[in-house]
Amino acid sequence: MKYKIYVTTFLGYGANKVFDKYIDRIVEIARQSQSAYTSSLVINDADCLPRGYTMSSTRNNQTIHLTGEGDFLNCAKQLVTLLNLNATCPKRPCSFNGVYQPEINYRAQDFYGFSEFWYTMQGLYDKRQSLVRIEFTLLDILKIGGPYARLTFLNASTVN
Repeated sequence: MKYKIYVTTFLGYGANKVFDKYIDRIVEIARQSQSAYTSSLVINDADCLPRGYTMSSTRNNQTIHLTGEGDFLNCAKQLVTLLNLNATCPKRPCSFNGVYQPEINYRAQDFYGFSEFWYTMQGLYDKRQSLVRIEFTLLDILKIGGPYARLTFLNASTVN
């Protein structure tokens, strides 16, 4: 048997990095509306944070105080700009940021996608965790296997 394997990474586009890019973007916009640089900056309309959620961050020696607005539509508009969809695509087709992404015929080919794999598996090999926790993690992973089904994942993530 022959298998065609395609592997890529979207480093810089995981949840943590995109969140940082989003914060950088709204901080940049807020700074442009400031008349003078101050040691702190308050942003009361962070669309991608839950309404009323507050957090602080430091960027370039400036304390940023953020309050969530919870506006999904505006959040989606802001996040799509971070995908760099207009980047040059040296080999077509591209998904985002000019990264080649082969077309997949889902009816004729198996597709295996992994996300956050390293973070998920990290706990299994952390010697500081108890054996009971490791066994529970393994059982969680085994329960989730197979085609994606929202209720399966939801039930597996609920501790009985």
